[in-house]
Amino acid sequence: MLDDLFNRGFFTALDLHFANTMVRLGRDDHPWVALGAAVTSRFTSLGHVCVDLSRIAGREIQSAEGQRIEGHRWPELSPWLEALEQSPLVGHGQTATPLVIDDRHRLYLHRYWQYERQLARELRRRAVRELGSIDEDLLEEGLTRYFGPLTESTPPHEQRLAAALAVLRSGLVIISGGPGTGKTTTVVKIVSLLLEQARAESSTPPQILLTAPTGKAAARLSESIQSAKRRVEAIASLVDQGIDLPHDATTIHRALGWRGGGSGEFRHHGAHPLPADLLIVDEASMVDLALMTKLVAALRPEARLILLGDKDQLASVDAGAVLGDLCPTGTRIAYRDGFARRLNRFCPLPAPAEPAPLPSDIGDCTALLTHNYRFGEHSGIDQLARAINLGDGPAVMKILTDPRLGNARLIEWDEQLNIESIIEPQVVEHFNSLPDEPTSSRQLDRFNRYRILCAHRHDARLGSGAMNRAVERILVQRGALAIDDDWYIGRPVMVTRNDYRLGLYNGDVGLVTQGTEDDTARQVLFVQPDGEERRFAPSRLPPVETVFAMTVHKSQGSQFDHVTIILPRQPSPVVTRELLYTAVTRAKASVTVVARPEVIHRVVATRTERSSGLRDQLWPTAQTRVPSG
Repeated sequence: MLDDLFNRGFFTALDLHFANTMVRLGRDDHPWVALGAAVTSRFTSLGHVCVDLSRIAGREIQSAEGQRIEGHRWPELSPWLEALEQSPLVGHGQTATPLVIDDRHRLYLHRYWQYERQLARELRRRAVRELGSIDEDLLEEGLTRYFGPLTESTPPHEQRLAAALAVLRSGLVIISGGPGTGKTTTVVKIVSLLLEQARAESSTPPQILLTAPTGKAAARLSESIQSAKRRVEAIASLVDQGIDLPHDATTIHRALGWRGGGSGEFRHHGAHPLPADLLIVDEASMVDLALMTKLVAALRPEARLILLGDKDQLASVDAGAVLGDLCPTGTRIAYRDGFARRLNRFCPLPAPAEPAPLPSDIGDCTALLTHNYRFGEHSGIDQLARAINLGDGPAVMKILTDPRLGNARLIEWDEQLNIESIIEPQVVEHFNSLPDEPTSSRQLDRFNRYRILCAHRHDARLGSGAMNRAVERILVQRGALAIDDDWYIGRPVMVTRNDYRLGLYNGDVGLVTQGTEDDTARQVLFVQPDGEERRFAPSRLPPVETVFAMTVHKSQGSQFDHVTIILPRQPSPVVTRELLYTAVTRAKASVTVVARPEVIHRVVATRTERSSGLRDQLWPTAQTRVPSG
């Protein structure tokens, strides 16, 4: 069975090798134990932390693309569990066994079982940590200064609530919100409030560390904080008083001191913690379970941890959906009575919608931002994102086809047309006149206002690779490009691996240009957030790829004025509601979706499901979930 599933592409060579090694080492040749080892390896590589046997037992086996693999079914649950329980390879965590099964029939690789328990234990400890000494009069005055007075006519007070909660909670704060909800501005104000508290106590200002999972996200965090410092008058006044706010963000790997070499080990850990009193992690939805566990373990017990992100975005590429597990479902939180009364002094709490999550330690540390300040109430992008999150397919189609909502529209896939004919108007509008810009930096700036986002990378017709080639053909035919070699003038490239020596990071985008008069060799131009231009010979660069089009996964942490989204011709389990939401929310001005209506309906109805036990360890088991469609 294992060999056949390998030959038919379900298992990889690694899965098969792991299963065979476990059978040999454990001297247990029961086929269902080998199957359990192989499927645990496979599911972990697909992003799951574990395999929920109760969800797959007895069912037909399906590929990652949702195709039935005829002739094969998973074993029934009871005999499968019996075989696993009797195997020396499987334990309940008390002993060092390669596989661990919990009381809810979830089967883990031992390492991921440890990660999950360690992270849950540390987050619970931080969530219930005793509150420090807070000057509540100073906090109230500061909240009014940064967020304005409380009036019924002002927008929702979500940001004010998040700031009050962050100052009152001394160990852990989670702030989730979509693009345009003001997460970064809010966290800058939180830092300002904490610095004011430290000054009032005549204590040393806290050491603050700003991090993000990728170099691109770190650069955007730095840029956003610098902008907020200039834009918010009260913060600028604080800076004038000599209380400056940090703005230099770094990647999580660099902050931890990644040792490289594939070891997964870091210089900073529990015995050698990070030199930080406050750790801020932006784009936390992109952080996988293993990395988040190591990051939290490296933080001093008395330090504060603030996680920022969007719980509705795509989860991390590697195993886990940590931010999604940390946040409640729905858009409301019910705080526990004692903490709710304390919060209510600083910000009136809205009555939670019913049904609501049960109050919990982790809930008292969480704030959800839902009010979008970027778009007006008639914005098609905002309405579209909300409808996608609700799983409302008819509403999504209505928005995409409503001519009054000019910034969100649908182009129906037509099998009679090739994809180049469909995307050509958008490509010509946004890319054809790039050579007319007076400088290379202006060309790069204009290029970065538009992007084509693809659901898949390797789809022969609609993947990002195929779309890049299609754009090149269109622009060559229009005379906007002349492709004479791999490093043709005007080629946009994206860095795919961090190079700390050069200061180039995964996600950075550059443009191939002609050299100066003194040096005619071709160069690649990158522009830093502060406007500094940096040029490199192509041979010096880390790995790069052409980026007229990119996958939705690669677009996380980026923003563009205009976006065209290409969905596959047929539904796929990996093309989900979260993927479409992530793609739509990359756009600031307009979004165009190229798809068949039936595919859109299926995508909106399909949620990303990652098996994990983290939520059960952090939230009450009787939590009532707000319906999400």
